[in-house]
Amino acid sequence: MDQRRAIVNVDVGVDDYYALLILLYAEKRGELKIEALVCSSGNTNVTNVLKNTVRLLELVDRTDIPVYKGVGEAFIRHTTADDYFGKDGFGDLEYDKEPNLDVVKSDLAAIGLNELITANPGEISLICLAPLTDIAVTLKLFSDFSSSVRDIWILGGNYRATHPSGVNTEFNFLYDPVAAHIVFENVLLPRIYIYTYEGFSQSTITYEWKYNVLGSQTPTMALATRAEKSIGRDQLNSTWDHADAILAFCFVKPESCVLESQLRSVDIELKNQEKLGWIIWDPDNKSKNVQLIETVDQEAIKSYLLEVTNYL
Repeated sequence: MDQRRAIVNVDVGVDDYYALLILLYAEKRGELKIEALVCSSGNTNVTNVLKNTVRLLELVDRTDIPVYKGVGEAFIRHTTADDYFGKDGFGDLEYDKEPNLDVVKSDLAAIGLNELITANPGEISLICLAPLTDIAVTLKLFSDFSSSVRDIWILGGNYRATHPSGVNTEFNFLYDPVAAHIVFENVLLPRIYIYTYEGFSQSTITYEWKYNVLGSQTPTMALATRAEKSIGRDQLNSTWDHADAILAFCFVKPESCVLESQLRSVDIELKNQEKLGWIIWDPDNKSKNVQLIETVDQEAIKSYLLEVTNYL
């Protein structure tokens, strides 16, 4: 089997951090090649995302991976980062030194994305853990981009209410619903795999397991645990926030995921402000290229994460 290749779109974020550890470990095992990382605003502003991303790459000695800076804001701002993982997206920790951002490419993310994808048509997947702003910008700028992507794996969206009251849209799609609409409207040929709120809200992995079994023995895990404990998410919810890690795991080990049997067509709600950014299953659109990830083997991802901690 040919080695899979991927560009990863992140808004690191403690949540993205674990996803990157999974993908870096898979690359170490020869299961994939990470062609580039695209840093977008979302969990925090794009400068903080760059710092969090490069700090991780320095920690695992992988600053050879190209890093691109995305645009700083959504197409139309509907919400801002809610400091869910701290103001800097990573627990607002203090560090002995700042990461060296000289490794970040000078080209804008859309330029780098297009060059990599169109030079290798049908070979590179996109793993989208962040709001879809930079993917949408690239689609609008370059007409050949969509047909050159192998497939797209997206974390985000919801088609039912996420809360009994208040905000009812999953964060990535609420942050930039216009971008989500552009992606689903323009990506017609490659298949899109999507892991929505309805899926990742059913996770059963707890902070207790994360802290006491997965542990903090390695420098990478110790840093992530410091960030998590700093913001106290475990005091608010016993279930561990790791949706990004699950999508990364699905990409690496798709046999551990249960996919909906049918392909669907998708649009994104932009008119109804109460459901802004919601997924609409569109029965009339003929593209039918979206496959929903329904459930993931929780024990399989636990086992894989334990492997990751032995190597990174």
